[in-house]
Order: sequence, then C-alpha cells, then structure tokens
Amino acid sequence: MICESHPPQDGVYRIWVPGIPAPYPKKDVGIIGYGGKCRACGKPKTQRLLPVDKDYRTRKDPITGKTQKWDKGYKRRWMALVKSTVSSYMSRHCLDPFPAKHPVAMGTLFFMPQAKGNKLPYPSQKPDLDNLRYSIWNALGKDSKSKKRADGIMIDNGTLYYDDSQIVWTLSPDGMLWASDRFPSGVLITACSADRVSDRIIEAITMGAEDDV
Repeated sequence: MICESHPPQDGVYRIWVPGIPAPYPKKDVGIIGYGGKCRACGKPKTQRLLPVDKDYRTRKDPITGKTQKWDKGYKRRWMALVKSTVSSYMSRHCLDPFPAKHPVAMGTLFFMPQAKGNKLPYPSQKPDLDNLRYSIWNALGKDSKSKKRADGIMIDNGTLYYDDSQIVWTLSPDGMLWASDRFPSGVLITACSADRVSDRIIEAITMGAEDDV
C-alpha cells in the first residue's frame, strides 16, 4: 500500500508520514518607526525591520466578522512530526544519514485534505508545492543551531542528510493529490543515493540526443 512505510529495497527508502501537510514557516518583515514623524512626508524618521512570525491559521469570527488567529505553531509541529517519523524509520532499519555533500535523489507525494465545497480536480491552490517540499527538505537536514565538537566533527549530521543542498534529483512519485478514504492526508517520502539514478538518466538523455541527430 502506498500510504505505508516500507523497508529499504534496492537502496530506496519509502517513508509515510500521516497528517495534514503544512508549508515552511517563513517569516515576513514588518517595519516599525521610531523617533516621531517627518513633518514633510509624515513617515517615521527612523525605521526598524523586524521579523513577523506567520505560523498560524486565520478564520473569521462568525459573530463579529473579524479575522482571528488560531492553530498557532501548526507548521513547526508538522516539521517536528516529519523529523521524528523519519528518525524512527532510520533507527528501525539501522540506517545512517547521507554524509555531507553526497548527492541525494528525493520525491515527496502529498495528499491534501479537500473541503466539501471544493470541486477542483487537483489541489491547485495554496499552499503551493514548493513551500510544502521545502518544509520537508528543511526538517530532514541538520539543525541550524548545531555545534561542532572540539575535534571539529558535527554533533548533528541531520536526520536523512546533512543539508538539503544535497538534493540534486527528483524521484517519482512526486506532486500533490487530494486525500480520500483510500489515501489519507500525509506525505510519502522516497529517497535514495543520486548515484543510483544518475547513470540511467545520463544514458537516457544521451540516447535521446543521438536519436535527434
């Protein structure tokens, strides 16, 4: 079944993470003024840029009609769930993360919940695929606060790889579909060493180029 984790086969990891996929918790920039306003233009004399955390959902209050914040931290909770699920998979099968700078091929197939009134055939709406992917990629690398030991070795080598810059190829299946009774909400993560696919890809491209000559 596709919505299940499977032991590594032919060097390919297949990991199922149940839940509602969420995008990466990006921070917007807000501007705060200090020191009074300019008499000529009315703008603050000095400005300071501050990060604005948008890790929350919004909804309208049925009584007042005002927009409210709720479910704060849901994006970070999703990333923590992905990290812990993949970490358990790696430990269960005695696997180590891909070492730093080793090329990785990876696929992410998302199953998104569909609202009852939504008639779109595919989830061609926000959150977009890039942001969903980046949330997974970022969750499986080393922690940004990781430190080195006295001998220069990193304490944290990541969960699946050291850094998401190692992802050089997209594996199939990859994309977004609606969740259903058969396929619940979640993401299927497929990963392997890019060495396993690069030779076949290069051969296929070369053959195609020769046919065009």
